Amino acid sequence: MADELMADDFVTRMKRPGPLRSELSNGLRVLMDPIAEVPRVAVCVTYGVGFRSEHPGQEGLAHLFEHLMFRGSVSLPPGRFYDHILPLGGEANGTTHQDYTDYYQTVPSAALEPALFAEADRMRAPLLTEAVLAEQLAGVEEEITGRILDRPLGDFPWPLLPQALFGRHGNAHDGFGDITRLRGVTRAECAAFFDRNYAPGNAVLTLVGGFDPDEALALVERHFGEIPARPVRPRPELAEPVGGEDRWLRCTEPGIPATAVALGHRLPGPDEDLDHYLATMVMARIVTDHGVRTAPGQVLRTSSGCGFFGPLDALSPDALVTTSVLPDDVSPERFVDAVAEALSAGAGTDDLEGAVARTRLRLATEHIRAHGDLTTRCRFLGRLERLFGRAELVDEIPVRLEAVLPSQVTAASEAVRKASRGVLVIEPGPVRSRPAGRPAQVSAPARITGTSPGPRPVPLPGAQRRPVLRSVLSETLDTGLLVSVIEDHRTPLAEIRLRVPLGPIGLLEPTAVDASVRSLWPPDAGPHSRTEPRGLVVRRSPDGPWIEATGYASADALVPLLRSLASLTTAITATVLIPGTAGTDPTRDGGTLDGAMDRLLCTTLTQGLVTPEPVPLAAGVGSLAVVGPVRPAEVLDTLRVHNTARSPLAGHRDDTKWEAATVIRREEHGGPEPALPAARALLCAPEPVAGPDEAARYLATAVLGRHLRTHLTEALARLGRVVSPWPHDIRVGRDVFLGRPRAWVRAHAHGTEPDLLLTALWTATAQLADGPNTSDVSRAAEFCAAQMLAVFDSPSALADALARFGASGWCASTIVDFPNRLRSVSSDQVSDAVTHLYWPALHSRAHHYDPGE
Repeated sequence: MADELMADDFVTRMKRPGPLRSELSNGLRVLMDPIAEVPRVAVCVTYGVGFRSEHPGQEGLAHLFEHLMFRGSVSLPPGRFYDHILPLGGEANGTTHQDYTDYYQTVPSAALEPALFAEADRMRAPLLTEAVLAEQLAGVEEEITGRILDRPLGDFPWPLLPQALFGRHGNAHDGFGDITRLRGVTRAECAAFFDRNYAPGNAVLTLVGGFDPDEALALVERHFGEIPARPVRPRPELAEPVGGEDRWLRCTEPGIPATAVALGHRLPGPDEDLDHYLATMVMARIVTDHGVRTAPGQVLRTSSGCGFFGPLDALSPDALVTTSVLPDDVSPERFVDAVAEALSAGAGTDDLEGAVARTRLRLATEHIRAHGDLTTRCRFLGRLERLFGRAELVDEIPVRLEAVLPSQVTAASEAVRKASRGVLVIEPGPVRSRPAGRPAQVSAPARITGTSPGPRPVPLPGAQRRPVLRSVLSETLDTGLLVSVIEDHRTPLAEIRLRVPLGPIGLLEPTAVDASVRSLWPPDAGPHSRTEPRGLVVRRSPDGPWIEATGYASADALVPLLRSLASLTTAITATVLIPGTAGTDPTRDGGTLDGAMDRLLCTTLTQGLVTPEPVPLAAGVGSLAVVGPVRPAEVLDTLRVHNTARSPLAGHRDDTKWEAATVIRREEHGGPEPALPAARALLCAPEPVAGPDEAARYLATAVLGRHLRTHLTEALARLGRVVSPWPHDIRVGRDVFLGRPRAWVRAHAHGTEPDLLLTALWTATAQLADGPNTSDVSRAAEFCAAQMLAVFDSPSALADALARFGASGWCASTIVDFPNRLRSVSSDQVSDAVTHLYWPALHSRAHHYDPGE
């Protein structure tokens, strides 16, 4: 029965063909991994340059140059790089690692050509001016200060542990660099660094998502093909001498409560022996799960893993890093000995065979789920190709992980135990002490080759692809549960989400609810096995009074999981509906406006309840989403068969009324100047059933307060320019509270009184209700429609969206069609929606002044 729910190609899914490969005449390697289901595209350029590429005296230059690459190119001057990204709800970033630097974008498919153009333009000619260099030096200094200098442990154990573990400059030096040295970097040095390391032949361009391969390759040729080839710098020599004594690096730090220790073992990278490396990953996770025994009956929690930035992220030599915070009775020396003892005793477990079976499956599953995401998959493909020449490993790794044997883990443990070690200790002390930096060295004279080309016209976006889904079904079962199922073959796992509203009981008796949930679904109810539900977590949601279940399952675990979830809503209503004291304060933080509003509304909605009668849950019984390589009709059949007990909530309607309410707080904002007043306000109102449709309501919320430039943010900005130099904050949204849809506005303004803040909000809303600017509506519609496409980036994100929107009554087909519906909303419809949703909240006379903490 279990296998019948999964589509036919489940078994062969992990044998999918690798990405399509091409190479341009200038040496640029191109990988293309088209995925028909998704309407967005991830683009990543991975360069073979990182911390270990820096010459002595250039420490931190690779990271600095990553910053410079975002600050303009010959055709996209400063600020223009994001023109095709931010208005379309896309994202872009870059990261610098030991052996590579990657730059990635994820945009709607319509913006594929502008994305390729932007990457090609900065590969051709980044804008390296003195002003840009000074600006980014300041940004790097701020990052170093915030991440390393101002934090007691910095990015522990990076960047100190490599100094203890390695001897070569490339392996041991600080990838952030010393800011006093970096201030001396010149534009000519940056240009020479670009010339040496950013040649097309030193890069891999990767595309993953919704595109036609032939059309995409033509665009790549158009924008990258004319970039001149340049010599590719050979990889730096990184091999370390074998053996040697342990190297200890001891530091002190004032104010930390305990000693932190990091133990590094030199590790051959995946480029030398991949299967040995994967066995080491399994061994490291077992050590993390079981801890290390520092004394009879005393097990110390540790974290152990391959790589400073995660596994499969660097060439040889890599590192196995094990960290812990030590209790007073455990010395760093004892910790190092305890790790060695764990490694010599089967990673510290008495049941190595069982631990290996569980751990390899968990690691394989985590890899599959993580790389079902568009951006993560794109970046990993580029990294695997650039470092190891084998992008296909992205789908081979789970299979090879599940083939790891206990004997291989034992061999990996023995190899690590014999490897060279470095130890970093940061212990409490009166002053901060760190190792002295290496003597400054003069870099080779900068030499710039070639000439800077002129600007090129920026291409316009193209046609937008729609999601291509094989089968989409939604149905409300007789029990009242809305089930949405989408067939999705990107991974061999089905993603499952459940949201069940708790109603007032979730706020009145949260502790009792938590105890009931634990009794219904204890933490160990979902072990990683082939025959039981895998990876399922059931809890009371932190974002409101809901029970939520998040999980995933393979073919053999899907039916048992669905059977359990089918009865869970009924079990919750039978177990969680416990006697309580109606009207007691929720246990949420009373110092927040949210907590004050919750108390206010909860008291209103629970008036008249008499204990010990059960407290009713909210109307409806929530939503269940299933996304994966399943047959939707058969999933629904299974749920109908096993969800026969009618919930007491089905058809229940709670007619308790509540009115719009405002919670206001006056504060004092301190500082070097005399204290100024500040005002916080939370306004909310029930959302009317009648009125504009969902697309208009969604867009009205964006135009009012959630888009890049909105009416409320502009109103607060005008207020700020008059009364305060500090920035203001505004958030607008809609949610379901105690089973009732509501619209809300949160605002925080410095230098003003509550009444003035409310007047500013009222004026801005009145202007929008009178008729928004058509261009504002058009921009917001395009942004929201494009942003909505992000729910298709992974099966996990799609399941999250189905459950979240399903709790508000959306079916699966609504989510698929919604981007196009947003683009058809008129300005008048937005105006009407603002009047229906936010006018009652902003004009409420029920103002409650909350004193705060």
